[in-house]
Amino acid sequence: MNDPVSALWMMFVMTGCQLAVFAGFSIYLPELFPSRLRSTGTSFATTLAGLARAGSLFSAALATRVFGGYGSPLMDGTPP
Repeated sequence: MNDPVSALWMMFVMTGCQLAVFAGFSIYLPELFPSRLRSTGTSFATTLAGLARAGSLFSAALATRVFGGYGSPLMDGTPP
């Protein structure tokens, strides 16, 4: 990605693909619980999706803080 616009549209694609997996959990996981605990299963699956979303933001912030001062390896001037 060479510009911020590419990063912005890729962020939406990545988020959609990541949350698509957890959307299946919201349908499948509640069926594993008895009827009296179905709302617990639904909230559990929804919480997993929220934690995954927060985890991807945390990993981006962590990578920026740890490796942000080194610069891009693609910008060192050497040909590929």
